[in-house]
Amino acid sequence: MHKKFEAGAAEKLARTFAQFIGWGAVFFAIMTAPHVASQVALNPWWWTPLFAVLTFGTAIALIPISLWGSLKALRVTINAFAVANVLTSTSWLLTWTGETLPSNAGTWFSYFPGLAAVAGAIIWRLSFTAAYVAVVVPTGVYTGYVARSSETGLAAPLLSTTLQVLLFAVTVFALARAGRILDETAVATRLQVVQTSVAKARTAEQRRVNAFVHDGVMSTLIAGARNLTSAELARQAATTLAELDRASEEEIGNEEVSATQFLGNLRATIVEIKESARLLVAASSQECSASIPVTVGRAFCAGMAEALRNVQRHAGVCAVCEVQVFLGTEVRIDVVDNGVGFDTESASEFRLGVRASILDRFAQLEGARAVVHSEPGRGTRVTMSWTP
Repeated sequence: MHKKFEAGAAEKLARTFAQFIGWGAVFFAIMTAPHVASQVALNPWWWTPLFAVLTFGTAIALIPISLWGSLKALRVTINAFAVANVLTSTSWLLTWTGETLPSNAGTWFSYFPGLAAVAGAIIWRLSFTAAYVAVVVPTGVYTGYVARSSETGLAAPLLSTTLQVLLFAVTVFALARAGRILDETAVATRLQVVQTSVAKARTAEQRRVNAFVHDGVMSTLIAGARNLTSAELARQAATTLAELDRASEEEIGNEEVSATQFLGNLRATIVEIKESARLLVAASSQECSASIPVTVGRAFCAGMAEALRNVQRHAGVCAVCEVQVFLGTEVRIDVVDNGVGFDTESASEFRLGVRASILDRFAQLEGARAVVHSEPGRGTRVTMSWTP
């Protein structure tokens, strides 16, 4: 039996095929009713009504069960129909009275010897379906052969009927299997999507942690190791602890800050990191009334803070730094200095400061990007942008 897929393609196909077979049984019941009535004398009086009801009843029951029953009930009914078909053929041979039929007639159940096999192909394995066809269909054909009064050949009708039934059964099996494969593929795809989302979330969290460790913890430790003034060290430590407190709070969600608040946060960050840096703002009054997501604002502040720290550490004591802010169709910040610069080709792309605090931080934001341009002796430009 195949695995259950709730309301999947396999279940829909199984119910459709079962309903089709049920209506086929209604058709055969109507067409063979005269044969059923005329063949009562071939077996004991109780045999024909019992097995006619058993065979047609289990087959026709597929109609309501395929519409309203459970998938388990559908499987049980299909198996019951298959068992009833076997019992009908074998018990007929055991209870046959010896009465014969006209040469152009056959036993009433030999007119649809493969209907149960086609039904079974919906839920059975191919090997079991083929075995059922190979055993049960010839038995049904044989009953019609021995009951006829004339001596006609058995091999040709037996072989042709078996092959025809096998063809229909294999076709139904292939379609049902295609439905199961489709369901399995859908489940595997959903699982892959979930796993990918989890991996992305873990990567984003790792990048956030790396950025925080570098921006806060490592910078504070480096400041302490360089024997900076106690006031500056205390201020940086307090800022790190405040960031840690904010990180432990619940996610903000879709909250936004105004452009004025955003610029205020930028100015506060500049004062904390490099007070001598000049802040230049280019924006229209309309853009100044717009709002920016909190996560984007934090990314800009953190990226700018890392760029300013790099200016302090590597640009040289005489370097002049500007922070250029553009508020328009996109939000862009350029941190520019005229310091010693560096060769971006030779710098390691895995350097924690630039990668984690600037490049990776903006890479994980939708609509955001960050680029670092620098040459030895020609200063450095760090560009961070976000498009709503």
